Amino acid sequence: MLIELYLVWVHYGLDALVCGSGDCEIVQTSSYATVMDIPIAWFGLLMYLSLLALAGLRLQKPELMLQGSTAALAVTAAGTLYSGWLTWVELYVIEAICQWCVASAIITTLFFVIEIVVFRRLWSGTEDDDRERLDELAES
Repeated sequence: MLIELYLVWVHYGLDALVCGSGDCEIVQTSSYATVMDIPIAWFGLLMYLSLLALAGLRLQKPELMLQGSTAALAVTAAGTLYSGWLTWVELYVIEAICQWCVASAIITTLFFVIEIVVFRRLWSGTEDDDRERLDELAES
């Protein structure tokens, strides 16, 4: 979230941009840096806030763990696909790289991998519970 907050701040004051390597300013001023005049970083920030809310939901309401994980998996999948597309745009269209954008893409992809693992564990656990219930019903 801090990266996205920083990139939102940079959008409104480009002089705040610090780029150790790459061409961050070229990326941040390109037409791909906004959607309908909204900085892409706002969408990234909303994604991270959504994931935080879903994590809170899963902690507070364990009975909604599978549904919360399904939603988090969908959010991180969309974020990973969009980050992949943006990285492709940086490399082959803009021909400049923003280290902050790449860092956010890596973090989003890591969250996606984590959500895959969590979802698979929950899904396989649900199947085991269903099998146990069916076995109990068959015995009675």
